[in-house]
Amino acid sequence: MIYLPALALKALRAHQSERQGEQGFVFTSADGAPLRKSNFIRRVFKPLLKQAELPEVTFHSLRHTANSLLIEAGEDPLAIACSLGHADTRMMFERYGHLFNHTGRRVAQRRTKSLRPSNSVVVRLS
Repeated sequence: MIYLPALALKALRAHQSERQGEQGFVFTSADGAPLRKSNFIRRVFKPLLKQAELPEVTFHSLRHTANSLLIEAGEDPLAIACSLGHADTRMMFERYGHLFNHTGRRVAQRRTKSLRPSNSVVVRLS
């Protein structure tokens, strides 16, 4: 199962209702057949990059960018791994482990906050 943000789901449903092919695909060629990857990359993806004046990147690099942004935002590593379709975090840490450098700083900040006197619990030993 794939979980999508509500905004993306709404846009996909609207697109599907406008262009739905006979076979029920969301993205189709002009005749309603499934898109071919090579045609999509050449006719849609690369022209969009050029129009937006973005560097030429692979379509797959969008996946890496999205995951890198989730890591930077502090998302749970297991949640990210599951969204990638991985059974555990091993592959994700192999690919994105270097991006977790900031987490040590965040953990230290949370420890400091949790150890402040206002957050401390007083225990009386009688």
